[in-house]
Amino acid sequence: MSDEWVLTRPCYDPREDGYYETLFALSNGRLGLRATVDFDAGGGQPGFFHADVYAPGLTVASHLVNLCNPDYWQLLVGGVPLPVAGTQLVAFSHSLDMRAATVSLELTVRDHRGRDTQLRRQVFLPAEAQDAVVCVNEVRALNHTAPIALALGADWREGNGDFGGTLEGIRLHNLDIAVPEAAAERLHISARLRGGGPDVHLCMSFRASGINAAVPRVERARAVVVASREGGGGFTIETRAAVAIGAPPAVLSSPLAAILSRHRAIWTRRWRNETTIVGPASDRLGLRYAQFQLLQCADATRQVQNVPARGLTSEYHSGHFFFNSELYLNPYFALTAPDIARSMLRFRIATLEEAERCAARTGFHGARFPEESDRAGRPAAPALIADPFTGVTRKEWSGELVFHLSACVIHSLATYLAFTGDAGFFSEECVRLTARAAVYLADLMRHDPRIGKRGARAVMCFDEFHFPVDHHAATNALAAWALQWCAGALDRLERAMPDRREELSRYGADRSARERWRQIAADTFVPAPRGDGVWPLFHGYFELPDQTRQPSDAPLPSLGVEDQQRADRLDPFSTQLTKQADVLLLFALLPHLADRRCLAANLAFYEARTIHGSSLSLAPHALAAARTGDLALARQLVMQSARYNLDFAPREHYRNGIHFGAYAGALLALIHGIAGFRGDGDEIALDPALPREWTGAAMTIAWRGRRIAVEFDARRASVCHVDGDLPLAVRCNGRHASLAAGGKAVFELPARSLGTRRG
Repeated sequence: MSDEWVLTRPCYDPREDGYYETLFALSNGRLGLRATVDFDAGGGQPGFFHADVYAPGLTVASHLVNLCNPDYWQLLVGGVPLPVAGTQLVAFSHSLDMRAATVSLELTVRDHRGRDTQLRRQVFLPAEAQDAVVCVNEVRALNHTAPIALALGADWREGNGDFGGTLEGIRLHNLDIAVPEAAAERLHISARLRGGGPDVHLCMSFRASGINAAVPRVERARAVVVASREGGGGFTIETRAAVAIGAPPAVLSSPLAAILSRHRAIWTRRWRNETTIVGPASDRLGLRYAQFQLLQCADATRQVQNVPARGLTSEYHSGHFFFNSELYLNPYFALTAPDIARSMLRFRIATLEEAERCAARTGFHGARFPEESDRAGRPAAPALIADPFTGVTRKEWSGELVFHLSACVIHSLATYLAFTGDAGFFSEECVRLTARAAVYLADLMRHDPRIGKRGARAVMCFDEFHFPVDHHAATNALAAWALQWCAGALDRLERAMPDRREELSRYGADRSARERWRQIAADTFVPAPRGDGVWPLFHGYFELPDQTRQPSDAPLPSLGVEDQQRADRLDPFSTQLTKQADVLLLFALLPHLADRRCLAANLAFYEARTIHGSSLSLAPHALAAARTGDLALARQLVMQSARYNLDFAPREHYRNGIHFGAYAGALLALIHGIAGFRGDGDEIALDPALPREWTGAAMTIAWRGRRIAVEFDARRASVCHVDGDLPLAVRCNGRHASLAAGGKAVFELPARSLGTRRG
């Protein structure tokens, strides 16, 4: 097997446990399991999560609950536990096989008597079952005949750290645990949520060979079966766990070989449409890892879902939802897995009433989707963050001052419809969402007598360093665009379905309201650019003292001491330094706002002033670099985004999770930027240009019911209409082709210098 399919942790440092638990995390959109090596070392954050299990927090109203962990294990020799962190390791290897979504651990430990014992473990979430975990264990005495044992089962001591695990000293335990059944071959553990709701049931089965005994043990914070052997040699034991809400689940009963075979076959199909490049090994690995995590972050069987900012890989961000979904994940899935994109839009439809309540509570009409929401769609951002050990209290303003989420939802919907042509979804499910979001945005764009035009006031910018400000360019421009789009979409609906006029009127979206939206959009103030084409973040931004980011040899820029302290206090910045992409994110969303010259001017200005303090920041800058011909910078930023977790430093005591938005953004920048992919109805266009370090790229794109394979190098590009009933029109380098299903067109590309793109 190629090393490019396997990530390996070659040596053990307990301080890096949290990092590798995250890096090797397994998920299927319903369950998430962190890859813990040593539950007793104290360096990591063991975690097991279910997408539907939340409970009250302390700093936040609700958080994703860290459940009873079915991957617990403890090795014993001569009846004495041998923790990995507290013994001599003779051999160690911890790895993630991305081809088959499997985590393996192999180690040999030596006790104080010089006795070597080997443990091999392999764990995976079977792709055929969304509620299951399977682990295969093998223990062998290598140079002794002392009794060897392995305790396997569930551990629930961890609980949750407050505020998404960031206030680690405050532990919250949301579960009251009972063990209705404990036998040598089966455990049943039930967890009652202290915040209310149905019980969560974990059932585990144990299948062993080569053992002398298997004894169940139920203790204060764990329930295990201890399998043991005497007289040397070794044994194997397999655990299968299943999780369900409300009633005990059935555990997979098929032979292990059959489960593994189906699991590997499903993952082989998933990898069939991988986006690849021909280039440095680190680039290939980074793109593959990004796609691996995106392949496992959502549940393809669900009709309604959303993906938390860190998925089910970590407590970080408390399992909450942000604009990551609308601006990064949904557009990516619309191009690769449209059913998942549609299910994520349905989450916003399902939580529309909460958005209407949020608008009413904050003095607006319509539907205001909150900046941070829980799984019920309720506002979930903290207001005050208090550390009881230091007495320090910080005010978190984002929940109050971010007003653009409803415009982001509309942009996500418009993108999905443009990429899929799914008109039936809009007319059947999205009309109320469109109308109520527009009513809110029209109310948000209020008249400012000082300016003589409309706009949002006292807001937080995309960049999060500047607040409260009036007339944030991106908030105002995106709201104005959304109002125009909503008016047009509902106009077309009414013309096609005149019997729905009364419904539109009930939603506050009759013909006169839609005309008013257009007037408000036209009267919305977007701060003017400077003479060189650079847009301000907000009205008055250029009056602030200039500040560029400080020189650094690190992969990503960092803040000076005083600025870092200001950021840690969540205080606003009073210079032109920005935390993350803002104007360039707006141009990524609405590319018609900036021609190539304008885009280049803004990239040069903001790249020098942006510290990329969010993983979401790199991709919009990468897209701008690709579109303006700076392919070296585009590659650098794409790979920093795709390798965000792989290259993260420092690794010690890592408390974060997987950055799914960064991965989706990296792939979107590659598709829309480096490949130059665009689409308009039933026609697509390509303008590919490779950075100097790459000699080729290939990707498969879903476009309006078709699957399209694109491949290109420096000299030519090919497009294959893989499947779909409708013909496809393709433009590339001034040539046109029309393809039926199975058809292929090859286009010669213009001669150009390596790493450059035409103007």
